Amino acid sequence: MTTMLSRRSFLRVSAIAGGGIIVAMHLDPLTEPVAELLAQGPPPGFVPPKFLATAFVKIAPNGAVTIMAKNPEIGQGVKNELPMIIADELDVDWKDVHVEQADLDSDKYGAQIAGGSTATPTNWNPLRQVGAAVRQMLVTAAAQTWNVPASELTTASGRIYHRSSNRSTGYGDVATKAASLPVPDLTMVALKDPKDYKIIGTSTKGVDTAAVVVGKPIFSIDFTVPGMLWAVFEKAPVYGAKVDTANLDAIKAMPGIRRAFVAEAETLLSGKVLAHNHYLARRALIELGWILADPDMIEDQCEKLAAFYQIGERPLRETMPLADFLVRRGRVLAAALRGNPPPEMIAEAQALVDWAARVGAVRLGAKLDVLHRPSTSR
Repeated sequence: MTTMLSRRSFLRVSAIAGGGIIVAMHLDPLTEPVAELLAQGPPPGFVPPKFLATAFVKIAPNGAVTIMAKNPEIGQGVKNELPMIIADELDVDWKDVHVEQADLDSDKYGAQIAGGSTATPTNWNPLRQVGAAVRQMLVTAAAQTWNVPASELTTASGRIYHRSSNRSTGYGDVATKAASLPVPDLTMVALKDPKDYKIIGTSTKGVDTAAVVVGKPIFSIDFTVPGMLWAVFEKAPVYGAKVDTANLDAIKAMPGIRRAFVAEAETLLSGKVLAHNHYLARRALIELGWILADPDMIEDQCEKLAAFYQIGERPLRETMPLADFLVRRGRVLAAALRGNPPPEMIAEAQALVDWAARVGAVRLGAKLDVLHRPSTSR
C-alpha cells in the first residue's frame, strides 16, 4: 500500500536561537495514512488520532542532529524505529543522531499510543518524506551559498558535497540558511531507493538499553498507589473465540489472588486475574478451553489485517513478519476448523510453529497445537 500526503499536510520550519533549524511535520488527519488505513479495517479497539505531529528534527550549528520520538517506548523498539526512518532519508549517520523522547502533549504530537502495531504503517511514508524534505532544504541552502545547481550536489553522513569543485560543508553550516527557505511539497520530494538504505533494516542498539539494564528508567509497572492490584489476562488465540472452560476456582484458592473471572468484550472473551502483586498474578496460570469462531469470520479478519499492515508493494513477510505470521496462522486455523485441512495447510502449520520457535515466540506457535485438541473443535 502506498500512502500519499495531501497538500494540507505541511512542514513548519523555524530557526533555533543562536543558529540552526527545527522542523515539525503536521498531517491532515482526515486525508492521511491513518484515515486510509482505518478505512481498510483497523484492529479492534484502535482509535484514530485527531491530530498528528509525526516528526521533529533539530539541527544545531555544530551539526548535531536531534530527532524526537513521539510514541511511547514499551520495549517494542519504536524509540529507535521512527527516528531511524527520518535519519536514513536525511542522510545522516545513526551514531551522530541524538534521540529525545517527546513529552506527553497531544496538541503538539497528536496521538501518542502503543498498541495494534500501528506505528510503522501510519508513519512509514510521512517520516521518510520529512527526512527527505529537510535534506532537500539543506542541499538548496548549500547550492545557493556556492551558486551552483542543486542537482550537482550529493549528501552523505550529514555533509553536502560538490564533487566538481571539491567542496563540502556540514548540515550545521547551512542549517540556519535552510530555515529561511520555502518548504518543499512533501508529495514531490525524492525518496531513496530501498537499495540505498543505510539505517533502515539494520540492527541498532536501543537508545535506552544502557540505562534500562541498570534500572534507571521508571516504567508504568514500577508505579504503585495504596491498595493497588495487578491484573493479568489470557487473550483468545484467534479473533471471535469464546471461553468454554476455565480453572477459576483453582486460581481463586491461590494465596494473594483477589479475583479471577472471564470478562466479555464485544468479540472476545478472556480470563483475567487480579492479585496483590505482579508475581502472584503471573504465576496464577489460567487454563482455558475455547469455542472457536466461524472460519469465515477468521478469514475475513485475516484479509483485513493483511490489508491494514501492507506497506507499499513489498511482501508482508518482509515488512511486518509478525503480522504476516498472524495472518497465515489465522488461515491455517480456519482450514482446520472446516475439517480435513489439505496437506499444504498442515505443512504451513508446521512452518509457523518452526518460525515461532526460531524467533523466540514459542507461545504463539504452541497455540496452533491447542486448537487441534478435540475438546476445542466443537
